[in-house]
Amino acid sequence: MFFNKDYSTLQGMTKGLVVEDILSKMTKDGKSPDFVLCIGDDRSDEDMFESLLSKLYSETSSTAPEIFACTVGQKPSKAGYYLDDTEDVMMLLRDLSTVSVPKPACLEENSGGETESAFFKNV
Repeated sequence: MFFNKDYSTLQGMTKGLVVEDILSKMTKDGKSPDFVLCIGDDRSDEDMFESLLSKLYSETSSTAPEIFACTVGQKPSKAGYYLDDTEDVMMLLRDLSTVSVPKPACLEENSGGETESAFFKNV
């Protein structure tokens, strides 16, 4: 699902609220995602990252998906990961489109138990 800058200009609506609503409805309908990938490059995306990382799923939930919140470019962000530029975003999306296994081999747990990827870097 993609949002453009115009979508978030509805009065009282933020990308964070939209993401919360969509994922809440999916979970309620028994269609909880395996993973969630949100990529953004500006301030309006920070609400989305915050919603994903703090409000949607508790760590004790057995249905909690893997969450990858990525900012584009190295800068202060609530996202846990970053991609260097739009070229990296396109490469990530292309590579993800070819993966057909539940947990891609490119994902590895580091010594702290966090998931890292060959595609993007921890902030």
